[in-house]
Amino acid sequence: MHCNFRQKPLYRLFIWIGAAVCFVLLVWIGMDIVTSQNWLMGDDYVEYWAAGQLNLSGGNPYNPNQLSPLQLSTGKNFAVPVMMYNPPWLLILAMPFGSLDYPLSRTLWLILFVCIIFYCSDTLWRIYGGSQRGRYLSWLIGFTFIPVLEALKTGQASPLTLLGVTGFLLFQNRNKDFWAGIFISFLIVKPHLLYIVGLAVLIWSIQRKRWMILLGIITSLFVGTFISWIINPSVINQYFFAIQNYPPYDWATPTIGGILRLIFGQEYVWLQLIAPILGVIWFVSYWWKKNQSWNWLNETPLLILVSVFTAAFGWSSDQIVSLVAIIQIGVLVLSYQCNRYTVLITIVYLLIEGLILLVLGNALMLWWLAPSLLLWYIWASRILKNPQSYNLQSIQNK
Repeated sequence: MHCNFRQKPLYRLFIWIGAAVCFVLLVWIGMDIVTSQNWLMGDDYVEYWAAGQLNLSGGNPYNPNQLSPLQLSTGKNFAVPVMMYNPPWLLILAMPFGSLDYPLSRTLWLILFVCIIFYCSDTLWRIYGGSQRGRYLSWLIGFTFIPVLEALKTGQASPLTLLGVTGFLLFQNRNKDFWAGIFISFLIVKPHLLYIVGLAVLIWSIQRKRWMILLGIITSLFVGTFISWIINPSVINQYFFAIQNYPPYDWATPTIGGILRLIFGQEYVWLQLIAPILGVIWFVSYWWKKNQSWNWLNETPLLILVSVFTAAFGWSSDQIVSLVAIIQIGVLVLSYQCNRYTVLITIVYLLIEGLILLVLGNALMLWWLAPSLLLWYIWASRILKNPQSYNLQSIQNK
């Protein structure tokens, strides 16, 4: 009589024990890596860890004088402490990690975000109709996109914005509006980054009377902020005080506003607002044309790329959200027979990746990345979404 050993409880127990051993080994090795000086030099995670610890202990998570000794205790050397400018909502995640010793906390944070990238890449591939056989390509795209690797290395919270967009697309497509709202609220982690996406969700939800999306957003933000406030009743006032008194205006970010201030003078902070204003104007025009036939799967990639391109502040690691557009194009490329257009689209993308590596050491030199990805996406979409004009033949029709 045939017996499938894989169905046996002993086999499952063996798998779970093996997984647990691998996880322990991974944490043990990771704790050694994340405390090395080479790693700590470019690590921004200290801001979340120190802020979470301060909020738990009744301190001020937005006070540089209180952040400094905690961050120095990790072994990171810096002239000024790394400030956490994210709203108090993020502290609901930072506090559990802040309660742990730094090496363990940093390692678990890294593992969590690796899992998020894996999940988002795989989910986006399926959402956009990628083949089951080619799913591994989504993982390859996700973990070879340089901003993803940079976000993992620096410990920035940018993967949460990617998770927010991915979850929104997944649940909105399934008509589970409350959960779509929960996930899109993750954009508040970096509210300046995907402001056009947030504006589109707000207007679309009101116009279509999709109140459960708005309820999901409000619920998520309220619960996160309320828990942070219960533990530290002064946290909201501390956040607004920090924004007013320690604004991130001195940072030269690779954005339109950052370049304009380098040209005309860093004292002209208002130059940072030119690009977002132009972004809003573009969105109003785009919405006017598209709102009657709006489809989130089709529109979101372009909204993301324009939003990132016109953001007031941002680093190259924030462009992790561009994975939505890149994976969509990847799925479309593989849906056609190989020809000069699909090859050229792939080559141009790889050239962008190669150029990132050439200037990765100088963050400001990556000012061209957002506009390059936007232009690449517009060009590739025009070709791939108009197959007859470019003599593209579907693999299914082969």
